[in-house]
Amino acid sequence: MTEATIGTGAIHDHANIHWGDAVTENWPWTSHTGSGPVLYKVSVSHTYPNLAERTIDVLSDCCTTNSLSASATVDVRFGCSAAPLTGCLDTTSASLLVKNSTDTSKNQIQWKWSKGAATVPADLGDPTTTMPYYFCIYSPGNAGPGHLVSEAKVSPSATNWALAGTTGFKYKDKTGAQGGVTGMSLKTGLDGKASVQVKSKGASIAMPMLPLTEPVIAQLQNNGNKCWTHTFTDPAAKNDGFTFQDKEAP
Repeated sequence: MTEATIGTGAIHDHANIHWGDAVTENWPWTSHTGSGPVLYKVSVSHTYPNLAERTIDVLSDCCTTNSLSASATVDVRFGCSAAPLTGCLDTTSASLLVKNSTDTSKNQIQWKWSKGAATVPADLGDPTTTMPYYFCIYSPGNAGPGHLVSEAKVSPSATNWALAGTTGFKYKDKTGAQGGVTGMSLKTGLDGKASVQVKSKGASIAMPMLPLTEPVIAQLQNNGNKCWTHTFTDPAAKNDGFTFQDKEAP
């Protein structure tokens, strides 16, 4: 964690961190460099009791330990949101396939989001270095509307993610180690030109219980507060104990 001051002033003392659970800590700055602006630094860590979403508030002292002012707020996410996100980029052309096999190595989930709302490079972030992605499926089921029934978390990686020309990124991992995801495509474009695709296969998929109760919502979310979504409504082409399949187009 780094704090930059405007002028010289007195030596700063510490940062006060509200971790988003019941813990609040003061972390003394361990180093400072420069003479205006002065850069203060400290390495911090915290262990959470569970994987709930958190908001971390960092307050930095200004010259004395009794004078604190908010300097940063960070939302921490560990996976799909509990309910579908709102304000996502949508499309009228999408398909979703969920296949639950007696041989779990043949389980599949495939989602295509095409001819979608305008998507720019800033929406994607950089999954080769810092931006994680979460593929989420919601179905009312027995837990009320918007119930999360399947999720896959894909971490940033310079090995599995790569630039796809000048329009976006592609992900490839034949092992499906991250939630069964074997391939992903993120393509920027003007309205009606952007596209997203997710392919998953194998025993690592968090398979939802079939049949699914519609409406079924598929979303791709990232830590940049961006998401791509489509809601599938009745009637599905197939929706039994082994396969859910729906395709919607204008």
